[in-house]
Amino acid sequence: MDNNEEFGYFSKTVADRLGVSPDTLRSWAIKLEDKEIEFERNEKKQRIYYEKDIRAFENMKELLDLQQPMNKVVPLIADKIKKGEFKKPETENHTEITPSVIRENTALATPDQRLEQQYNQLMEAFKIMTSEYAATREKLDSIEVNSRETNSKMDEVLDRLKKEQEEKLLFKEKLDIAVEFIQKQEQLASAKQKKSLFQRLFGN
Repeated sequence: MDNNEEFGYFSKTVADRLGVSPDTLRSWAIKLEDKEIEFERNEKKQRIYYEKDIRAFENMKELLDLQQPMNKVVPLIADKIKKGEFKKPETENHTEITPSVIRENTALATPDQRLEQQYNQLMEAFKIMTSEYAATREKLDSIEVNSRETNSKMDEVLDRLKKEQEEKLLFKEKLDIAVEFIQKQEQLASAKQKKSLFQRLFGN
């Protein structure tokens, strides 16, 4: 891993500078490593952080302080690291600033610089909110489509049940007519049989 900055820092120093606990810093580092971000380590496997790493964590903390969700902040910061957006900035005449001077959130920043920092923070938050809105809109559209499909299927089922019910009623009516016809035929046959028996016994 290439690091052109002279000084590296251990977790405790960086955590103090960020105003977070070493455990929190370690958790952030692991989440970024899960996004294929590599931090330099010494022979004891301890992470070594450089100014560009610290600037990335500072940006990460700013977004989290703005109540942005971790699952949105991590990929955003990882993408910016991959694009090299946290590398050592240069002055307007392209003279490199030493690590000891680099402080994006220092109290020595001018009002214009602080205003620009706040603007950038708001823009980062706006990007995340826009992304969340798009994802939510997509989910709602999907739910709406599924709802329409479900309603359509329910209508088909209801129509089928209604048709089956009508067919059952029609069948019952035909069955009732058939039963009534059979009963009448049986009554007529019984009456004829009785009349025939009476004639044989008593004659005309």
